[in-house]
Amino acid sequence: MGRIVAVTNLKGGIGKTTTVVNVGAGLALKGARVLLVDVDAQGNLAMALGLKPRRTLYEVLIDGARIDQCIVAARPNLDLLPADETLLTAQPTIGARPDWPRVLEQALRPVKNQYDFIFIDCGGSLTVLNINALTAASDVLVPTTVEPFR
Repeated sequence: MGRIVAVTNLKGGIGKTTTVVNVGAGLALKGARVLLVDVDAQGNLAMALGLKPRRTLYEVLIDGARIDQCIVAARPNLDLLPADETLLTAQPTIGARPDWPRVLEQALRPVKNQYDFIFIDCGGSLTVLNINALTAASDVLVPTTVEPFR
């Protein structure tokens, strides 16, 4: 069973997406099967990988699409479940569900055993989807920068 790692920090611009892309790509180069999941409506993971996917996490969580039909191959051993601005409208719908904290965990279940690592790129605020990412995660990675307090 693979590890699910939520990469989060409530501050934006701290290197969450960069960490997800580089750690994920490094593990993939070493032979690990890696899935990158974007739960940030900015959708920067796809852009960082140079991809323009047709289907996103929205279709999985809201429209009931099969997750394997929305995952795209980014590199050898490295797959992506992308996001875009449609996730902004998904959050109220997910938040109204009685199982709202586990929606992402349930969505990942069909593919979880196909990967050694699943990295979830979280946004820079405490959203319904970021809480879902933390609930689904077996590990949490918090990138940070050392800078003077101003």
